[in-house]
Amino acid sequence: MLLVGLSYIQEPWATTPVTAADTSRDYLMYKLLQSLILSSTLMLATSVQGQGESEHFPQLPDLGDSSLATISLEKEAMLGRSFMQSLRRQLPFESDPLIEDYVESLGYRLAAGADDKLRFQFFVVRNKEVNAFAGPGGYIGIHTGLITTAENESELASVLAHEIAHVTQRHIARRIEENSQLSIPAIAAIFAAIAVASTSPDAASALLIGSQAGLIQNQINFTRKNEKEADRIGMQLLTNAKLDPSGMFRFFQRMQKSTRLYSREIPEFLLTHPVTDSRVADAQARAAQLGKPDNLNNLSFELAKARLEVLQMREGQVKQALYSHYKGQNTVQARYYRAMINLRQKDYIKAISELSELQKQFPSEVFINVPLATALSKDGHPKQALLLLTEQLSLMPGNHPLTMALASLYLEQKTPEKARKLLASHIRNHPVPRVYQQLWLAQGRSGKNTLAKISQAEFYVLLGDYRSARQHLKQALKTEDLNAQLKSEIQARLTEINQEAKKLRS
Repeated sequence: MLLVGLSYIQEPWATTPVTAADTSRDYLMYKLLQSLILSSTLMLATSVQGQGESEHFPQLPDLGDSSLATISLEKEAMLGRSFMQSLRRQLPFESDPLIEDYVESLGYRLAAGADDKLRFQFFVVRNKEVNAFAGPGGYIGIHTGLITTAENESELASVLAHEIAHVTQRHIARRIEENSQLSIPAIAAIFAAIAVASTSPDAASALLIGSQAGLIQNQINFTRKNEKEADRIGMQLLTNAKLDPSGMFRFFQRMQKSTRLYSREIPEFLLTHPVTDSRVADAQARAAQLGKPDNLNNLSFELAKARLEVLQMREGQVKQALYSHYKGQNTVQARYYRAMINLRQKDYIKAISELSELQKQFPSEVFINVPLATALSKDGHPKQALLLLTEQLSLMPGNHPLTMALASLYLEQKTPEKARKLLASHIRNHPVPRVYQQLWLAQGRSGKNTLAKISQAEFYVLLGDYRSARQHLKQALKTEDLNAQLKSEIQARLTEINQEAKKLRS
């Protein structure tokens, strides 16, 4: 089910991200995808991170230095786009901008220490199981369950660092290159099987048998040497980012312990990342050599974890959680958790009171300021909310959560032109479905229907729905009094989309 124009200023638990509609069906497809492609696999050489040049069309990706790749950059780029298109169509992404931004920031912080020319894209899948994975083109995803299970930021970062290391060391790219039989159609067949699974698991299985699934599975299995190398490089990335390298072996230990306690339900992480005693010992010894940073506490991690716990609650759990979880505690995390519960229960006065007190301690913390603005707006104080968000955005230009919250508030206050201008600039660095949705809503409400059609087309390209993308661009071409420059841009974009779709079919 696709929801148009989701408003971030409303409580995020009241919205549904762009995903398949049926939860059980999503899960089936998700497990299939994990077992064949994700599972820390198909990590190729470079990243495809689109940058937009204007409000109309995104800039073509910079494919980087060809000397870095062990397979062709064009093939890698196509695999990466196809990979993400399939995920966006089939999986429930966590679209809360605060959670997205936190994971991206942590990922880029780690990747910065890799001394590598690659660019990465990090994203979050809404799933309570503990796992992480990498895909073609440097795309790295984690489950929400990984965030809520990690006891500190270093544990969470250790998993991200491990995945980054697999990418930078070209583990899968090298093996794919060794077997010329592996092609874009072979990978695309797996994606097709995922789509078929939404209606017929048996048909999906048959399709997998006929799509060289065995060959692909053989190519994506990591060796023990690969795993140890990823651990070693990952721990160095943790140290470079001034994070605690012992987070890796401590996380391994906890996963092992959970296996012993719940032997019938092995954690998903261990199914895709086997942890042996020797691997834990190696990580522990290396951590002792690397040492610890001075400051291990991180406020953003604690707030992200508390926020996500509330976001993932079912309605019947919310009231009970207020009196059970963090009961009697007065830590910042506990106070924030209670504020999020109050906000979800629409007790805006209590939420404002708690968040305002926290803001006095941490005046620039976006995890506090964004929900505070939400509560103020919902409680009938939109001017205060606007002032708070605009002031904070002036201090942190381009901040994703602040921008999305402010744009949504502009739309609520019936000033869509302000939202349009803000999002048209923001889309250049955040060309993702959610931003395109908000942008086309703002464009439509501003009377710029042609631009709205173009944004809708780009949204469908991100989902791999080229047919719908072409339809929207063709509708845009029918606009009366369309100026020559924009008409030329639309026609050029149509040509690009046709070429991309053709390559994916070949």
